[in-house]
Amino acid sequence: MTRAEDSEISTLSLNPSDLITLLAGAGWDKQGGRSNVYERWAIHEDDQQLAVLVPLDPGRDDYADLLEEALSSLERSRLSSAQKVVSRLRVPGDEVQWQKEPRTVPGFIPWTQGEALIASAKQILVAAAKATRHASAYHGQREWKFAREYLNKVLMGQTQIGSYIVTAYTPLGQIREIDKGGESVMSGATTTGRDVMERLTSSLVAAREGVDHFANTGSLSGFDAGVVRGVSCELTRALAALVEDSEGARVSVRWFPASGQSMPSDDTWQMEFVPDDLPALERASSRLASTEPRRTVVVVGTVTNLNRPRFGQHGTIILNVIYGVSVSRVRVRLSRPDYEHAISAHKNGDLLRITGALEKEGNNYWLYDPTELGPVEAGALNEILGSVEPDRLDQ
Repeated sequence: MTRAEDSEISTLSLNPSDLITLLAGAGWDKQGGRSNVYERWAIHEDDQQLAVLVPLDPGRDDYADLLEEALSSLERSRLSSAQKVVSRLRVPGDEVQWQKEPRTVPGFIPWTQGEALIASAKQILVAAAKATRHASAYHGQREWKFAREYLNKVLMGQTQIGSYIVTAYTPLGQIREIDKGGESVMSGATTTGRDVMERLTSSLVAAREGVDHFANTGSLSGFDAGVVRGVSCELTRALAALVEDSEGARVSVRWFPASGQSMPSDDTWQMEFVPDDLPALERASSRLASTEPRRTVVVVGTVTNLNRPRFGQHGTIILNVIYGVSVSRVRVRLSRPDYEHAISAHKNGDLLRITGALEKEGNNYWLYDPTELGPVEAGALNEILGSVEPDRLDQ
């Protein structure tokens, strides 16, 4: 069995210049060669030395054999510098890392903080994907299908020694959306995974500038100016969660050298945020969220899932919607008096009518700033149906 049959790395699709870039990035040194024919690259590690010949001219008869021999040498070697190159060739894509310095023993993190770190990393990727398609201070559900398909193509890598690190390998090529029948379709605009990574880095640079501007002036205008570069409520919220309960956090990108793809001047990039940045990020998140106009709707339904921390406090209900909006249920946070009215409606079997601002968060719809809350007797429902225009939503 040849090396090509035993590996996912194909010599047919491998550009030697990409291999050279990966070798250099892994610490290998160029040690001779023949101009336009081949280059010799070597590494000295753990008292061992390894050298490979990288052919440069596809027109030569020995080109394919030399390239296969180089890859075979890398795959057989146990040197970390060789395995690093092999792993990057097997998973071609830009490498993104989120590194958090928790206030614990290095290399460990409280369980809940580890979950929050992964959630923050996901939200940063989602915010970047959405901003690549449409710059907005608040994305909400816009471009969710594209972001979902992008996430489906991202791979999670191994955690490294040291700080707590989450690694992802992101796709390079065009992102295709999946229709309801499971068929792959072109997205409305030509957008690649590399486009998303470039937007991610530009948005983090803009967020960093917004934080610095706030520190110097007390103004959030820097975040407003950064919206066109990818800053959003979702991004600043994810960065705040990333930095919280830590000594600091870093996002870094190692670009994959792929022919036909735009390539930044530096093969690595990173941006850091620290706990002192939290006030700016939290205030920016609130400010950017406030730019999204809310829709005021009137909802009528039955009360279920009554819940409050303890007696006498505010609480949350779920309203099974009968009329008002084309969703099956909404969640509502109520003050103490309104919560008592909801309890009464539930006990008496009355319908409840609530006016509020409808928003979707994740898979759930919420009705914020509830007003005009009151029970509706069954006989009065027809009167309401005739006086209220139902709100239609894309589900």
